[in-house]
Amino acid sequence: MTLKTYMQATLINISLVLVGAMLSPMIVNSVHAFRGVHAQESKTTPPPQSSPATPANATTPQSVQAACDDAHFECVSPSISTGAAVFGIVLANKIGCDHLQVNGYDVLKIEDVLIGTLQAKGIFLQRDVDSIVSAGKIEKPLRMKPR
Repeated sequence: MTLKTYMQATLINISLVLVGAMLSPMIVNSVHAFRGVHAQESKTTPPPQSSPATPANATTPQSVQAACDDAHFECVSPSISTGAAVFGIVLANKIGCDHLQVNGYDVLKIEDVLIGTLQAKGIFLQRDVDSIVSAGKIEKPLRMKPR
């Protein structure tokens, strides 16, 4: 190849890189999959549902306040945020989530229905359900710090 052919190929490559650099911010901002997701935003949190296993005075997690209260929550700042991710293996010390699905089943809903059914059949008394719910609560739940 001649020097002229190399120069033409180089100019084409440089122009493609520059066009890509100019278009990528517009594409990333317009595609929903590239936006950050927060598990505790009010628009993604469904309204709390009353169930027989949940005592009337129990509190449910609400959306993130203007500031994370360190006295009541363990406030974390995520270093990675994405709309969706797929991993083969995940090893974690702590996981905080609003919904938990395994093989098409909502595990948290199954637990709620199971406790409610045992209470309805008379196997659990209300004080048993209250003690199970209070034993399951953690001292400082995870909350994300607002950006």
